[in-house]
Amino acid sequence: MTFKQFKFYIQANWVKTLYFNFKLLPFKQAIKCPVLLFGKCAIKIGKNAILTQSTPQSFASTFIGNSCSALWGINRRAVETYLDIRGKLCLNGTKQFIGNGCMIIIEDTGTLTLGNHVVINDRTKICCQNEIQIGDYTDVSWECQIFDTNFHYMTETSLQIRRKYGSIHIGQNNWIGNRCTIQKNTVLDDDAILASNSLLNKDFSGIKQGTFAGIPAKHICSDKLRIRNVAMEKAIDRCFKEHPDIDFVKVNIAEIKKYNSSENLGVEPIINK
Repeated sequence: MTFKQFKFYIQANWVKTLYFNFKLLPFKQAIKCPVLLFGKCAIKIGKNAILTQSTPQSFASTFIGNSCSALWGINRRAVETYLDIRGKLCLNGTKQFIGNGCMIIIEDTGTLTLGNHVVINDRTKICCQNEIQIGDYTDVSWECQIFDTNFHYMTETSLQIRRKYGSIHIGQNNWIGNRCTIQKNTVLDDDAILASNSLLNKDFSGIKQGTFAGIPAKHICSDKLRIRNVAMEKAIDRCFKEHPDIDFVKVNIAEIKKYNSSENLGVEPIINK
């Protein structure tokens, strides 16, 4: 462990970290502290709450309450993070990030599943009454809302009352823009992009690499893919800086998918003018 890592880890809220781990995990797992909590945290854990992990977790596999967003800065923890877990929280894989000021509510009948390397940015609210699944390498920007319930029943003129809850399935490698709202019965396939301030409440399964925008959101196009590799972003920035006369650079889809994978995060990509 480097000094920088040590300095970072000692900033954790160790009282809440120990409470969270030992309340939800068996002793042999809890002693490893796979979940680290930071900053101000309000925690409610119901008697039927369950935390499951798909793979053996090591120390600091999941971070909660630390800012994930470069906009706010890594040490910004001024807002209280609220966790109310009465149902089932499934952490599949490692390196899930739940940012500062987030509100996570899992009711007794709810199951919230977060895939490998899922990032949920600051001040996002998630309320799960039934089922919410967020796939591997999906980024949820700040101040989003993901609710699988209407919270209250409504009657129609025909006096029919429908279910107030549904399910939400978000695929892998998705990018949810800031201040988006995702409601019950939403389905997003892999490699989707949801434009900021959009509202999603439909089943868009079968549309891979789609871009969606609007209130309610509509399918706009299927020719965009987010660059999520840090080395690639820096290389593109450098290319534009060195060549102020060009309007675009070229990288094929295979290259993007290759360098977007976690195994290639530090690899310098090939950029063509």
